Amino acid sequence: MRTSSFIRGGNPLDSIGIGQRAIIKEWLEKMGIQNYSINEDYSIDVKYSVDISGRGLEKLPDFIKFGIVEGSFYCQNNNLISLKGCPDEVRLYFICYRNELTSLEYSPRKVGILSCSYNKLTSLEFLPEITARGIVCSYNRLTSIEGCPSVLHWGFDCSHNRLTSLKGGPKRIKSGSYDCSHNRLISLRYGPSKVEGHFSCKKNRIKSLRGLKATIEGNFDCRNNEISDLNDISITVGRNFECYNNPTKFTSEYVKEHVKVGKRAIVIMPFTSGAYMYNK
Repeated sequence: MRTSSFIRGGNPLDSIGIGQRAIIKEWLEKMGIQNYSINEDYSIDVKYSVDISGRGLEKLPDFIKFGIVEGSFYCQNNNLISLKGCPDEVRLYFICYRNELTSLEYSPRKVGILSCSYNKLTSLEFLPEITARGIVCSYNRLTSIEGCPSVLHWGFDCSHNRLTSLKGGPKRIKSGSYDCSHNRLISLRYGPSKVEGHFSCKKNRIKSLRGLKATIEGNFDCRNNEISDLNDISITVGRNFECYNNPTKFTSEYVKEHVKVGKRAIVIMPFTSGAYMYNK
């Protein structure tokens, strides 16, 4: 028998194309994944991006374990109930929205941007280390956002969840926006202190902005809440301040007394019950 084709120290079955390595290669090629390398432990590194979205997957095969993906990893629009087998590290985007996930267990240790919207998550336990940009976790069942980084560069979207508190959320957003709208918040305690984009907390159950201290360089939107006054707040708003559709009809003069707005104008929107500040 000829043995010259065997890999020294390796699995002889791999050498003749019927071992685990061959099974892995067959699956990768079926998924259209290219520019990969299979390590000695059978983990898979990929030089560019991986796209296995829309394949009807409930889980990755037991013999698949991604290592480092230099680009992005797209596994959205499946029926995934687990992230087992997903990469250890994704340099750019990790996109797993529109699945059936109830946990982020087995998610990468490091990602650039995480998008896990439209799942069934109740917490951000097992949240990856966000190395660069931001988190989009909207349209889940989150009751807590504890465990987030204190600073994000791109943005944070936790809208359309079941949050009653922003405790544990990011404190500063560089160059991006913070969206916690469509939740069950009753206050903005634990909210961000600086947002270099827009901040939206509309359509919650917020009764007061009392105690809020924040600099919002973009728009501040607190419409459709239960806010009765703007007392004891310290907010600097760079662009639009929107507070209409609250129980109290705030006048332009009242808002000017309580909100630092710079060179902006405040008008009363004729079809609402509140004030709106816009950029001239």
